[in-house]
Amino acid sequence: MNRVEIYTSKKKAVFVVLGSALFVFMGVLMLMDNLKSSEITWKFIVENWQTVFGILFFGLGTIAGIYLLFKTRLVLVIDENGITIEPTKSNRFIKWEEIDGFDEIPLPYTGKPVFIIKVRNPEQFVEKETNIIKKYSMRFNINMYGSPIGINTGGMNISTKKFRNLLRTFYKKYKK
Repeated sequence: MNRVEIYTSKKKAVFVVLGSALFVFMGVLMLMDNLKSSEITWKFIVENWQTVFGILFFGLGTIAGIYLLFKTRLVLVIDENGITIEPTKSNRFIKWEEIDGFDEIPLPYTGKPVFIIKVRNPEQFVEKETNIIKKYSMRFNINMYGSPIGINTGGMNISTKKFRNLLRTFYKKYKK
């Protein structure tokens, strides 16, 4: 148990594809029903813009879900040195010595938690971040939760309970 790699979940991607495809199908049916009484004109598009927008939005969701189905991505690595978040993208690495503990903040309506990693020097992690949007998000997290780093297990192929136990086990074993 020296290294654990956590990947994206294909099962959850299937739900994204099926849900999005269902909304696209319903939107097309609504549009076809409206087409029976009129032809495609600018007025028709203006009157049915929500349906057209829904078809486009959920069509993109379907495409993104299909992409996620065929591409498994490494999202987290936990080992004796620390935690690496998105190792293939940003390579945010947190040493066990820098971690003071973990908090769980329940998400509204789902009951699933976001795991907040409490770090000794939160500003250090914000300064390392190059993406401006992530930087603002990290500052917001510091103001709300006291730490810039939060992990949501929603898109991962691990249950919340297993993830919680994994964090506790590694923290107890490797925290110096």
